[in-house]
Amino acid sequence: MFVTDGAVFMISLLGFSQICIDLIKNTIAKDCQTMLFSATYSDEVMDFVKRIIEKPVIFRLKHEEQSLSNIFVRQFYIECNNDEEKYDAVKTIYLSITIRLAMIFCCYKQLTVEQRAAIINRFRNGKFRVLVVTNVCARGINIEDISLVINYDMPVTVDFKPDYETYLHRIAPCGRFGKLGYTFNFIGSEKDFNTMKAIEEYFHHPIVEITIDDISNLEQDQE
Repeated sequence: MFVTDGAVFMISLLGFSQICIDLIKNTIAKDCQTMLFSATYSDEVMDFVKRIIEKPVIFRLKHEEQSLSNIFVRQFYIECNNDEEKYDAVKTIYLSITIRLAMIFCCYKQLTVEQRAAIINRFRNGKFRVLVVTNVCARGINIEDISLVINYDMPVTVDFKPDYETYLHRIAPCGRFGKLGYTFNFIGSEKDFNTMKAIEEYFHHPIVEITIDDISNLEQDQE
């Protein structure tokens, strides 16, 4: 039996699709039972799957079943007009809430694959508690003790439409195993606000406005 999770799909979408296909086909026997798992399946991922498995049997959740209601995450949004206000919000959140591990998602990418892997391993091993990442780390990264996710930049597709799948993957590690988690979305423009409202409507799950002054009151939830 050959089993993979979302990590192989993440690698395939980074430009290594053919390498993954060749490696899998050359490694496993033709009669091997293959099982592929992912929280979401885009059209690109489905094309990748069909190149690995001939006539796959596909089990997919209905759209309404791809819900955020089964994870213990409180979702908020904060209006931040510039990077300075975003930075102040990060400091306030960090000083006000008891955090196990935290991930901050933003639009920035200048690290090599090797550098990313080394940093993630240090984060997983508790060498530091806050990891600033891009969408590359939204999929296929299994770190259990994350209690805070900050969307410094809202997730959008290449044509700047709301990226629902990436949002789900970003916050899914937060609030697992019955532990309370928090997600904060930084809203700096009308476009950010419209993206956030579209995500809220898509998942039928409220994203509540909060001010920096109110963040300190959230500590009561953890008592």
